[in-house]
Amino acid sequence: AIGDIDPQKAAAAATDLMQAVSGAEVIWVDMNITEQSSVTRAIAEIEQRLGPIDAMINAAGWNHAMSLLKSDENYWRQMIDINLLGGIRLTHAVLGGMIDRGYGRIVHIAGEAGRAGVSEQSLMSAANGGTIGFVKAMAREVLDKGVTVNCLSPGPTATPMLDQMIQYAEDAAAMVASLRGAVPMGRLGQPNDIAPVVAFLASEGAGFV
Repeated sequence: AIGDIDPQKAAAAATDLMQAVSGAEVIWVDMNITEQSSVTRAIAEIEQRLGPIDAMINAAGWNHAMSLLKSDENYWRQMIDINLLGGIRLTHAVLGGMIDRGYGRIVHIAGEAGRAGVSEQSLMSAANGGTIGFVKAMAREVLDKGVTVNCLSPGPTATPMLDQMIQYAEDAAAMVASLRGAVPMGRLGQPNDIAPVVAFLASEGAGFV
């Protein structure tokens, strides 16, 4: 099941996945992770159509690089609401059922800014750092319930969110060069670099992680 605030992108992703994986049943649901009622409704629809949720991956995010002094409280709230509280809402919505069944996998994706801190991205660093701390605490809280909680911080990856960051940058070429220079591999990550790790963390084989 794919939940997204953009129905067209969600439907396209579901179609792509069904074409790529023979026999896969993939649905999409409208979900706005900044609204608890939307998350609750979407999770209920998924479980009604596909059954209990065994694994939840939070890959939602939003970024717009901006210095603290140029930002305002609306920006702060949007950054925290999407990049921190959204993941908390999703976890809250699925965790009870996982504990009741004695099995579950929860995976959050939070940017490297949460570990290292990034100039012009203080709010993103705060939100991602909050997610990392939340995951560490939740992993300990449910480790004896058959549920694992992990966080993946891939670093600069070629996604639509990165494209959005570049669009707002004063010097796009310099930003891309800086991002590449920070990666030991000398290139930006690709979604296909990240997906296999997420798939493992969401699998039965990750019970000790």
